[in-house]
Amino acid sequence: MKQKMNPDELNLYPIIDHPFVQNKNIRDVAEALCLGNANLIQYRNKVTDSREFYDAALLIHEITLKYHVPLIVNDRLDIALAIGAEGAHVGQTDLPATVVRKLTSKEFIIGISVSNWEEFQTIEEADYLGIGAIFPTSTKADAEHTGLDFLKQVRSKTQLPLVGIGGIHKQNLQNVLDHGADGVAVISALLTSDNIEQETREMANLISHFKEAKKL
Repeated sequence: MKQKMNPDELNLYPIIDHPFVQNKNIRDVAEALCLGNANLIQYRNKVTDSREFYDAALLIHEITLKYHVPLIVNDRLDIALAIGAEGAHVGQTDLPATVVRKLTSKEFIIGISVSNWEEFQTIEEADYLGIGAIFPTSTKADAEHTGLDFLKQVRSKTQLPLVGIGGIHKQNLQNVLDHGADGVAVISALLTSDNIEQETREMANLISHFKEAKKL
């Protein structure tokens, strides 16, 4: 697998998980994340019908286009293509990534969730891997808890950019980066904040600081 993405494009990867938007305006949430220097944004929606998913994704994409931040749609390739999103993230029970690639352009970003060695060894097509859940998380009750050691082992076996996900916040993100992640995906630590833009910026700055320090 050829590496297409620059690992620095994955520093901070917020996920707009629909239930966590609550009574907030979804456009405002997307804009706050962009203004806070998110590198990539994912929209995840497991709770509404397809039309509401599409309408919300379209609103988010209007904002991410404005700020030149790629939008990744979770699971739903049809909606990703319908709104012109820059990529899709697929899990182990979604369309195979090889099929996604056949249906999209070479520029289309494909992310894959990996939680164990069996899943990692079957990967044939990916631009980045989402490794987790690193820590226990309330955002995905059925998520397999992989831990930091698994992340470190995957790092030793691939040059693909790796994104740690699951229970990550400002206090533990350095540990995730130190174990081989190029970036972190975050939901609750950002979306439940009283000031999403400020919290995003602080986390983005921390990641940049830690990654620069590792280069010295």
